[in-house]
Amino acid sequence: MTLTPAQLTARREVVGSSEIACLFTHNGRSLSPWGGPRDVYLQKVHDIHTADTAQTEAGTYLEPAVLDWFQARMRASMGENWLQIFRGETVKHPTCTRMAANLDGLFTLPDAQVPVEVKTVNPFAPTAHEWQPEGSAEIPVPFHYYLQLQFQMACCGAPYGFLVALMGTHELREYRFDARPALHARMVEVVERFWREHVEPRVEPSGPPPREEILRAVPREEGASVSVDDALVLGYDDAKRAAREAQAREDEAKRALLAALGDAEVGESGVGRVTFKADRRGVRTLRLKMTEEVYGDAAAFV
Repeated sequence: MTLTPAQLTARREVVGSSEIACLFTHNGRSLSPWGGPRDVYLQKVHDIHTADTAQTEAGTYLEPAVLDWFQARMRASMGENWLQIFRGETVKHPTCTRMAANLDGLFTLPDAQVPVEVKTVNPFAPTAHEWQPEGSAEIPVPFHYYLQLQFQMACCGAPYGFLVALMGTHELREYRFDARPALHARMVEVVERFWREHVEPRVEPSGPPPREEILRAVPREEGASVSVDDALVLGYDDAKRAAREAQAREDEAKRALLAALGDAEVGESGVGRVTFKADRRGVRTLRLKMTEEVYGDAAAFV
């Protein structure tokens, strides 16, 4: 969902549903793949807004159609009482002033209003396996999206909510989750403590460093200088050297495989299969498929 300028401005003063998983940690790591507490802190303190990716842009344009599709299904099964009230509105938590959710959709029944969160999923992505059939597991969706929907239910006071996923181009999956009041209360505690202990006093949280995209957007004082720990400098230098050495080994191994193919497009071995075929544009890519006995059912691309 694309946020309006007013929503972007207001977002600096609250934690949103897509950010709540960043504040939940386990063994020092965030439960979100999109950053941790330090990311959220810098975004609030410096009013940083990240740019859309190709995936989020596609989701923005597909979201209205997915909502229409979901609504048609619900009306077919439940009748015209299943009506959409609005899309893209912001709902504030009834008691926590630092929690607000920008909803993809809010639908109403005679006895309840429930949030609907829309996702578009690439079925060939490495994380596609996290989207399991409904009912196949207690939480058959990526956990950070589950937390996002629970956050929305907390803000709406909803007894349940829907996560609707467009898988590829033609499969629509509907996941219904009941509200978990204990989890909602925990979210309020986490958000209020984060704001009280970090945002208000301008004390950055500990933990893994933020994403580079966030760090690049932090305003900097021209010509300013600070002291940096030697271990950080040496660690970065060692990592760059190791990456160069690994790249050199990979390049040499790739050239050796190509040389072994000669004028063939396919190479067979006891541990895997190598192909060097051209795509529609005539560009050849070396691909490696290992046998299950070696690495299991997984493919690596060189």
